[in-house]
Amino acid sequence: MAGRAPALAAVLLSGVAAAGPPVPPVHEGRPAETRLAGEISLGALLDGRLDVLRDDFRLFGADDERFPLPAVRAHYASDGEVVVPLERLPIPAAGGYDLLLLPGRSWHDRAAGTDRALLPFALLEKNANCLHYGTLWFDYDASGARGPGRYRIASDTCQYLKFDASGRHRVSFDFRDSPQAGEALADYSAERAARLPRRPIAALADEYPGADAAAFGDPDEVDPRHMTAYGFLIDGVHYAGGCATRAGPYPACAELPLPSYSLAKSLVAGLALMRAEALYPGSRRRPVSELVPACASEDGWDRITLEDLLDMATGRYDSTGYETDEDALLASPFFLAADHATKLRFACERWPRREPAGERWVYHTTDSYILGTALTALVREQAGAGADFFETLVVEPIFAPLGLGPLSRFTRRTQDAVRQPFTGWGLVLTADDLARLAQFLGPRNARLGDASPLDAGMLDAALRRDGGAALPTGVPGLSYDNGFWAYDVGPHLGCLEALPVPLMSGFGGIILTLFPNGSSYYYVSDGGTHRWLAAARAAHAIRPMCAGAPTGESQ
Repeated sequence: MAGRAPALAAVLLSGVAAAGPPVPPVHEGRPAETRLAGEISLGALLDGRLDVLRDDFRLFGADDERFPLPAVRAHYASDGEVVVPLERLPIPAAGGYDLLLLPGRSWHDRAAGTDRALLPFALLEKNANCLHYGTLWFDYDASGARGPGRYRIASDTCQYLKFDASGRHRVSFDFRDSPQAGEALADYSAERAARLPRRPIAALADEYPGADAAAFGDPDEVDPRHMTAYGFLIDGVHYAGGCATRAGPYPACAELPLPSYSLAKSLVAGLALMRAEALYPGSRRRPVSELVPACASEDGWDRITLEDLLDMATGRYDSTGYETDEDALLASPFFLAADHATKLRFACERWPRREPAGERWVYHTTDSYILGTALTALVREQAGAGADFFETLVVEPIFAPLGLGPLSRFTRRTQDAVRQPFTGWGLVLTADDLARLAQFLGPRNARLGDASPLDAGMLDAALRRDGGAALPTGVPGLSYDNGFWAYDVGPHLGCLEALPVPLMSGFGGIILTLFPNGSSYYYVSDGGTHRWLAAARAAHAIRPMCAGAPTGESQ
């Protein structure tokens, strides 16, 4: 279960208080007497507790009563107050999780007569996108750790697995400055300075009198028990809320890593093909069979284009029911296999050919995966055998110039020598990254300086600015084009004409909307809901999105 509203933060699904030691509050203005710089080693688990709240796929056994953190040797730099890990990307670890280290704090506890470090972290499920958030803390002085380190995990963004865990590990460290320490601290300082101005969501009404701040993260739309983070972006300011846990507020809210799930279908698959079309005109019309030999043996792939894959309109499917085919994949080799060959073979062969491509939308993450494979072949055809499509088409031309955080350079890949990016899921982003991506696609019109790295025609179609017809999804008002959804909010805002709002959506309850008035709303949750009309109404009340009924009342 993900973070909750403060009033519910210490309550489990059953209503029982979350077990485990309280996370100590940071003592502001009391710098540590000993800089925590060097190598920190996490040793054996001394004692621990595991409380499983939900486990749909039985990932934990009945005998699992403790949850040890992955053994790791990590390197940190410190200025006496801020403690920054030198490893900012996920660290591969034994077991089912990789480890994400987040910037933390150190300070001097006068009452205890010792320094204390608080180091947030997250566990990223292997071969998937679930995240579980925790905190490690320990006391130390110039001679080393004073006693064991304590940890607490009390929030997640994972619809099918939710647990609380706490315990004590042996901790040791070697005080020494790394040659990279100064650079790491400078990079982190620059990273924080580059973030959008961030204010509490309650402050929205201070700048926009009468604004309904409570409509963002509305508990009637998203159960607060399942909410990890949410925010509203308008006029370049990021109004943020959320970040509660079952054990109180998370101590590193601005650093919280958030899973993308299918936001990647827009931010990786969509933007990558738009970039490829700008670089290599005609890419979107390339037949799949030319670039993906594994699909060429199956009938009809020579008449399916890369844009058909992005549109999920291959004409190959079992059922036209809304996401019926996708639901059937959850326990399939496609999601469970760790290697590229198995995933690709399944994606190419699973769905029978029913009709010509380009006519009907049927949601398939397998289509996104084949598109990623085709993009790999395309960039290697154009830029050389070592080219990586995620780096070439997404990170270098878009994420890096936008100044997104270091996690934006990461995506889940196959666990073999191919290391194929998943394309349809697997990004890890912060709330600031989401806000800046929304600003890039919305008010900036995807421009970096005086130019856009993306094909204008494809982008206009994706954001419903070209007046063209997107593919219907079977849900009234909901359409899909070039990796982006859109929902017609016109009837809900009293508009005289249709008003399709482009948006991105992810498994479990992840939403990023791009409102036509230049504002944006996002939330990351795991309760399985994707509702956001309350936010649309509140954004419309701040700055009208359409001509029509002057009251802006919903019908």
